[in-house]
Amino acid sequence: MNSQLSKGIIIVIAIQVMGIVAMQSRMWNDNGIHRYRQLKHFLFLQNEKKVELLYHNEKMEKEIQYLQSDQAIEEYAREKLGMLGKGETYYQIKDE
Repeated sequence: MNSQLSKGIIIVIAIQVMGIVAMQSRMWNDNGIHRYRQLKHFLFLQNEKKVELLYHNEKMEKEIQYLQSDQAIEEYAREKLGMLGKGETYYQIKDE
């Protein structure tokens, strides 16, 4: 009876060892740790890009707000369209 019990225990241990080996092989193949590290690095790079884009978007938002302000519109009208304000007189000096 002891020999049958020890054979059973050996079989159970062998099955457990085979299970552990199978799990380890799955963990270390292309779908395991290596793939996890690749994805983690990819996520890190994407987060860096996200931070850069958020900073860029913030700058663009500020520029849009400025361009929509009365001050920016007046500057543009004065420089590009020759606008004069109330009470201002335009003088053009010709070089001779």
